[in-house]
Amino acid sequence: MSTPPDTVRMDDLDPRVALPEGISGFRVLRRVGAGGMGVVYEAEQLSPRRRVALKMMHPTLTSPEALKRFELEAQVLARLQHPGIARVFECGAVDLGRGAQPYIAMEFVEGQDVKSYCERTALSIPRRLELAAAIADAVQHAHERGVVHRDLKPANVLVDARGAPVVVDFGVARASESSIDVAVQTQTGQLLGTLPYMAPEQLGGPRAGVTRQVDVYALGVLLYELLVGRTPHDLTDLPLAAALARLASAEAPLLGRTRSELRGDVETIVATALERDPRRRYASAADFAADIRAHLAHRPIRARPPSLSYRVRKWLRRRRGLVGAALTALLALAAGAWLREELRRRATLPRVTIVVRDARGVAQPNPAGVVWRRAIDTLSGGLGPREQIGVLPLRDAALAPGRCRIAVEFADGALAECTRDLQLESGAHTLDVTWRPVLDALSRDMLRFDALTWRNPQPAPSTCPNRERTVELASYYLDRFEVSNAQYREFLLATGRPPPTVWNAVDWRTVGLRLDRSNGSAVAFDTLPVVGVSAQEAQAYAEWAGARLPTHAEWEWAARGASNRDYPWGEQAPDQPLRGATRGPACDDYTSLAAGWRIYLENVAPVDSHADAATPEGLLHMLGNVAEFTETLLVPSGAAAADRSRCYAMGAAWDAQSHDSSLANAHSPHMLGPDGATTFTGFRCARSAAP
Repeated sequence: MSTPPDTVRMDDLDPRVALPEGISGFRVLRRVGAGGMGVVYEAEQLSPRRRVALKMMHPTLTSPEALKRFELEAQVLARLQHPGIARVFECGAVDLGRGAQPYIAMEFVEGQDVKSYCERTALSIPRRLELAAAIADAVQHAHERGVVHRDLKPANVLVDARGAPVVVDFGVARASESSIDVAVQTQTGQLLGTLPYMAPEQLGGPRAGVTRQVDVYALGVLLYELLVGRTPHDLTDLPLAAALARLASAEAPLLGRTRSELRGDVETIVATALERDPRRRYASAADFAADIRAHLAHRPIRARPPSLSYRVRKWLRRRRGLVGAALTALLALAAGAWLREELRRRATLPRVTIVVRDARGVAQPNPAGVVWRRAIDTLSGGLGPREQIGVLPLRDAALAPGRCRIAVEFADGALAECTRDLQLESGAHTLDVTWRPVLDALSRDMLRFDALTWRNPQPAPSTCPNRERTVELASYYLDRFEVSNAQYREFLLATGRPPPTVWNAVDWRTVGLRLDRSNGSAVAFDTLPVVGVSAQEAQAYAEWAGARLPTHAEWEWAARGASNRDYPWGEQAPDQPLRGATRGPACDDYTSLAAGWRIYLENVAPVDSHADAATPEGLLHMLGNVAEFTETLLVPSGAAAADRSRCYAMGAAWDAQSHDSSLANAHSPHMLGPDGATTFTGFRCARSAAP
């Protein structure tokens, strides 16, 4: 295929042509390389002074609209701060006499591409697997921040002097709307360098609804190539149409057919990443990396080879013309029997329909995403393995009964979670799920806690629900502060819900409202933690805000930390008052919201106060001020089942001083339903790092 006369290939430029002396604040040192999308220089940025890799994109590859997006794209790419990702310093455009040329200045990485590195060092198979897992960690970091690479291949992964992989060119394909179109349509040299790594759904061009699943597919191709020296599909000497047809329809050959020692787990891991149907691939780069590390540690992997029924369906689809007539009668008989049994079974199962809305409550007509379910053990509060229950739009899906967490993983990387108790014959449930942009979640002031196995050594008679129990925690985020009145007001105004009953005593709609105290001081109403809400109302706010309530284990681990401290800030001197805890009295009548409200106004502290009582990680008010709801059901001592009418609240309220509370006994049961609203219990939000 020849290049059209109105385009110029950057790799056809004569290397003897003099280098440009400077490009928009950069001094060019040498030409590093060129490809179908542009040319790369080693350059020195003048301010701040540092060495960079300067990629000049070809002017014909970018539309005027895409140029405007470069500045916005730089803001997103600047969020990528990971040792396995070459940092992007600046994006812009400059006219060098051939029209506006976009450029990207990024960290200069000394190294060679990952495939050459593996071949030059004769790297062992376990070490190649470790490299692939490290690359997937970097890709997952970008996905969590809403960035998809779209062009992962060996040339875009460099191994530095330490032997660590660094992914480059993040955002280049995303920043240039038409770059992949041009590569596919006009440039055979670039075509064979990129197509083998493109997922089937990516072949429709940049408007094909590309999600982070394309990076998972490319990771599978990359690992395949690192292990056997070639990509799954050989496109050498194929015309463009034939190459596209092969990628769109052919199954990737199994690794074990090339190297018998790769049969088993490694073959399954790669095959799962290379599934043509995105729904059957790993849901995230993190899952791909986790299975690699499980195999290396001789632990079971989560992916499994395709079932016999799945292989049979694929075989029948390829040969439908030969067996269609014979199967029709058999399938009709089997379908009738199956349908009768399925209808009987489904009649007793809870059914769920998901309606996606934005933060204003407006229904979203064409959402795209995957819906997951995790069963919750009501005795331990632990989560079971995740299972996919469908894709959006999801209507009248029959689910296994029991308490569970339902997560919607949207195509743009956003995540919505909700916890529900679905019982047999409980009928149909409509879940209103709030979609929020990924940047909304990132902008919330939360701290990340990584996955771990934790055993709380608190002995009986501690009231800790985790005492002497091993708890598995997945990675999660937790609010630094309690949810404030200002945040809850925003929720009420957006959803039209009624305010807490105790708010009737104040003009709660007034922004900047100040409340007088008996000692002559005043406090801003908006800065105080919201109280007077039930656990269900707290859960509704959290789901609207793109989060959820934490489990008791998540809350307690965040408060205690690895040292299992009894006080959030560390040790507590026996003769000193509790840090950050007010000295208010206990309420004689906990059922009296009016009495509790008076104590609240006199003693509660703003959510961002008492930094001296923060945890070493930076969480405020984990002991004192107000107790906090969790989503975990109460399990009475010695009980064989959870009490579905009550949940755990963690921490302690303003009367903590009189009880000399610590984290060892700051756990209390709270009634669910409207009667569970008190003026000494608020909440903070959590969200999972992955569904």
